[in-house]
Amino acid sequence: MRNAGKIFIIPFLSLMISFFVLHIGEVDLKAVANGWFEKKNDHLSVFSKFPILLYHNIIPDEEKNKSAYAVKVSQFIRHLDVIKELGMRIVPLEYALGEIASDDLQRGKYVVLTFDDAYENFYSVLFPLIKKYKIPVTLFVYTDGIGLSGKKVLTWKKLREMAGSGYVDIQCHSRRHVDLISMSSGGDSPKRLYDEIFNSKRIIELQLGKPVKYFALPYGRYGDDTLLSLKLAGYSRVFTTDFGRNNLFTNNFAIKRHHIKSSYSDEVFKSTIK
Repeated sequence: MRNAGKIFIIPFLSLMISFFVLHIGEVDLKAVANGWFEKKNDHLSVFSKFPILLYHNIIPDEEKNKSAYAVKVSQFIRHLDVIKELGMRIVPLEYALGEIASDDLQRGKYVVLTFDDAYENFYSVLFPLIKKYKIPVTLFVYTDGIGLSGKKVLTWKKLREMAGSGYVDIQCHSRRHVDLISMSSGGDSPKRLYDEIFNSKRIIELQLGKPVKYFALPYGRYGDDTLLSLKLAGYSRVFTTDFGRNNLFTNNFAIKRHHIKSSYSDEVFKSTIK
C-alpha cells in the first residue's frame, strides 16, 4: 500500500510541475496586464465604500443642451450639498489611490470627482466653482482637443493656470479620443496606438511640467492588449466608464467610475455615492 501511494504521488507531482512550466508565461503576462502584484500593497479594498464619480460637461443653467452628460451648474452645486449632507468629503484622486487604509476610509467618508474630455466650460464655468468651494478634482484631457488660443477653447495656458491652483490634477485621455479597441482590431499600425497612449502622455508632461500617471479610456472601451499597452507606456492606473464600485479584486487597469447624468434626481445621486 505504501508503494502504491508513492506510485500515485510521483505522477501527480510531475503533472503539477508540468502544468506550471507550460503556463508560467501566461501567468506572468496576465500579472503584467492587470497589475495584480501591485494590489497587495495598494489597499484597493477601501474602494468598496469609496465612490469615484465621472462627469463630462458642466453647463450654465440657461444653456440648452440635450446631452445626458451635460449637468447644469445648479444641479452640480446640489450634488456638492448632498455630499456634505451625507458627511462625506471630496478628496483628490491621488489621495484615494495612495497606500492608505484608515478607519475613515473604510467607513466611506470620502468621494472623488473626475471629469473627462476637454470642454472649455471646465475653465469658464466649473473652475470658478472649484475655487469657490475649494474642491479637488481630476481632469482627463485628450491632447488634440486642446487649442493654442481663443476664448471658446480649452488652451494649455488655461490648463497650466488650473493645475497651478492646486485644485485641478490634469491626466491623460488619449491624443485624438479614438476607440482604442477599433484601432487594435481594425489593423491600425502599432505606431498609431503608441501615438494615442504614449505621445499624448509626453505632450501633457512637457506642457505642464508634471508626471502623468493615470489614463481614462476613450468611450470606456478596452481589451487585454489595450491594458497591457497602457501598462508598458508607464501608466500606473487606468479608468473606465464601467459603472460600479471597486474592491480588493478590482483590476488596477480597469477601475470603475460612477457616470453622473443630468437626469439623476437627488435620491439617485445619494444612492450612487452612499
